[in-house]
Amino acid sequence: MSKLKEQILILRSDNKSYNEIAKILGCSKSIVGYYCNDITNSKQRKSTSL
Repeated sequence: MSKLKEQILILRSDNKSYNEIAKILGCSKSIVGYYCNDITNSKQRKSTSL
């Protein structure tokens, strides 16, 4: 897992918004959304394959 992705997920678990995370890390809101959605989709794929 990349360091940026890890930081995004930590901040998201602290209930930070996409905008807040983007501002804190100096990245775009779309990058934040991409990584957050990537994790959500991974969890959904795992649960449906069981």
